[in-house]
Amino acid sequence: MNLLLLLIFTVFVFFINNSLWLLITLLTLLSLISLSPKRQQLFIRLKPLLVVCLLVIIIQFNQLREGISAALRILILSLAVFYYTGITSPRKIVNDLRFLPDSFKLMLTISFSLIPVIFTEAKKISLVQKSRGLKTAAPFPLVIPLLHRVLKRSEQLTLVLQCRR
Repeated sequence: MNLLLLLIFTVFVFFINNSLWLLITLLTLLSLISLSPKRQQLFIRLKPLLVVCLLVIIIQFNQLREGISAALRILILSLAVFYYTGITSPRKIVNDLRFLPDSFKLMLTISFSLIPVIFTEAKKISLVQKSRGLKTAAPFPLVIPLLHRVLKRSEQLTLVLQCRR
């Protein structure tokens, strides 16, 4: 049911032509997220998304109105998906996608379970780098160690799945 509402909302957002209505939709969604018990996690995910929206506006600077409209759509749809995945358990999400093949559902389950792990690993790497004296706000020093840890974890998961066959 929640997935169907998310799809209807997505179609609704694509048919909004007025930037004012997009802004009202965004503010409504932000107020809904602020009432969520997991609002802190959702707002943490908002920071990189704002950078992407800013890049979209800069790229389409010649057509500023279309750039702002596209950035608002990206922001609204991403926040809606963040909210959906934040309030819905991975099991329920996979259950909603029962029409998909089993291998695809397994991939989605693993992906959903790795998202919090990636955020935790990023925090750990950041703390380790700070303890070693690296003081930077740029996300780039996190990328290589984070990729290494994520790939290592996915390799371990692959081995476990192969052993269970």
